[in-house]
Amino acid sequence: MTQPASATDPAPGRRPELVPDPDAEAARMAAVRRYDILDTPPDGAFDRVAAMAARLFDVPVATVTIVDTDRIWLQGRPRSGGCRGDRP
Repeated sequence: MTQPASATDPAPGRRPELVPDPDAEAARMAAVRRYDILDTPPDGAFDRVAAMAARLFDVPVATVTIVDTDRIWLQGRPRSGGCRGDRP
């Protein structure tokens, strides 16, 4: 769950900043660590999940994205391998 950073409305045209619930974020990060999926080679299971999501939502591309504390790991990209990037 997330909640707005403050009770005030954001400036017009801006989205409110969302702050993760600390307990939910701790549980999510524990799951990321437990699955030990970061920095692994491409996995066909994730490719199939991404392809199924693309068909289900009628979109050209879907990914499986694992968000760590400081980076984003992409798995399940159609016709390509996993990759990573820094988390903004």
